[in-house]
Amino acid sequence: MQDKDKAIEQILTIARQHGLTTKDIGAAMDQANSAEGDRPAGLLGRILGYLGGIFIFAGLCIFIALKWEVMNTAARIIITLGSGIALFIMAIVASTDERYQRVKTPLFLISAALQPVGIMVALEEFFSGGDEHFSMMVTSG
Repeated sequence: MQDKDKAIEQILTIARQHGLTTKDIGAAMDQANSAEGDRPAGLLGRILGYLGGIFIFAGLCIFIALKWEVMNTAARIIITLGSGIALFIMAIVASTDERYQRVKTPLFLISAALQPVGIMVALEEFFSGGDEHFSMMVTSG
């Protein structure tokens, strides 16, 4: 208790010397607390986060592969192209908010993988019997 009182006396002395107000000290304390909360997780937390994301994405891919023959044309296009477009929109929204800066790159990468696949699926569904090089050229263009 005595150490706490001494610390408060020192803070008051420094505040008077430099002309600091309670607002200044409160803002500095808030900034310090928010900086401590933004510390990156440890290496293990990052690895487990990436591993969890990989498992979720792999599980969705396996589910789609197992149900692919049962799906109709609209479902196939929506599950590939639609999710790619949805992830792209989510990445754009994440780009505008400072809190989600770390998640925007994976969202852009996954959407960049799903959108060409969705276009190729759509071309294959609507133009069956054609040359697959045509769908690859359209996707690349």
